[in-house]
Amino acid sequence: MSYQVISIQMIKNEAAFTAKYRHNYRIFDVPNANKDLSKMNEQIISIPAGQNYYSFFINKIRELPYYGTHKIRKNANLGIEVLLSFGKDDLPKDFCLEKWKEQSKQFLIDFFGRENIASAVIHMDEHTPHIHAVMIPIADGKLSSCKFVGTREKMRNMHSMYHEYTKECGLERGAKYCNTISHIRIGEYYKNIDVSIEKSLPGPEERETLEAYVERANKFYQEQMRSVILKERKLKNTQKRVKALESANTTLQKKSEKQISDIMKQIGSVENAKDAIYYRNSLLAGIEYTRQSNPDLAFSVEEIINNMHQRYEREMWREEHPVWEDQVQEEI
Repeated sequence: MSYQVISIQMIKNEAAFTAKYRHNYRIFDVPNANKDLSKMNEQIISIPAGQNYYSFFINKIRELPYYGTHKIRKNANLGIEVLLSFGKDDLPKDFCLEKWKEQSKQFLIDFFGRENIASAVIHMDEHTPHIHAVMIPIADGKLSSCKFVGTREKMRNMHSMYHEYTKECGLERGAKYCNTISHIRIGEYYKNIDVSIEKSLPGPEERETLEAYVERANKFYQEQMRSVILKERKLKNTQKRVKALESANTTLQKKSEKQISDIMKQIGSVENAKDAIYYRNSLLAGIEYTRQSNPDLAFSVEEIINNMHQRYEREMWREEHPVWEDQVQEEI
C-alpha cells in the first residue's frame, strides 16, 4: 500500500526565499529533473503577477498594522515550505493524480488560509510527482509559525488532517509525525542512517565445507566493502554539491546587495518608488477587477506576466552565473 508524504521546512531569510523560488519555478536547471517533462509542471495556486516569494512576503508584512510599530524578530520564521507527495510503490489501481492534486490543494487552503499562500507548484519532471507550497505564516495579525506547526501535536494533527483529504485516493497515513527538514552536517546525516558494516564475518554453518565457507565469507566481505565504497562515493558527491550551493548562495547575497544599490540609484527618490508601487498595485487591482467579468482574460494576462518574469529571471541568472552552472553540472 502506498503512503502519503508531507514534510515542512522553515524559511528564515531572503536568500532562502530566492533559492526556493528559483527551484520551484525552474529558473536554473535541476540536475535530477527531466527537462522533457518540465512542461508538465503546473501552478495549482498561482503567485500574484510580477511577484516572487520574497516580494510576496514584503507585501504581506506591509499590510499588517502590527509591523507599523514592531520589528520582525531576528529568529522569526518568515515562511514555511510544505512538500506533499506519495509513495509510488503499490499505488491503488484506481489512484487518480488529478484528484490527489485537487485534494492536496484544498488541504493547503483550508489549513494555512488562501491569503497566506504565495504559491503551490506541482513538479512532474522528477521521480515522483510532488507539490511545493510556500506560505507566509500569519495568524492574529503577525508572523506566527507556531500557530500552524509549533508543537509535535500540531504537526501530528496536520498529518492526520492531510490524510482525511487524501484517503479517498487510497493512500495510507504515513508516519505518526510529519517530517521537519532541518540542516545538519552531512556526516551526521549519514551517521544516522545505516552506513555501518558487520564487525565480524559470519561463522561457518553446520556441515559446511571449508571451501564453501571461504567462498561465502569472501562474498559477504566483498558485498560489505562494495556498500561502504558506494556510500562513501555518495557522501563525497553530496559534499561537492553542498560546496557548490554554498558558493552560489554567497553569490546570490552579494547580487542582492548590489541590486538594492542599483535600484536606489535608478529610483532616485522615495516619490519615484511610491509611483512604481502605485503602478504595480493598480495593475494587480485591474487584473482582479477583470477576473470578475472575464476570468479567462485575467488568467491569460497573469500567465503572460509570469512567463515574462520567469524568462527574465532565468536569463539574468544564466548570464551572471555561467561558471557556477557549469561547475554544478560537471561535479554532479
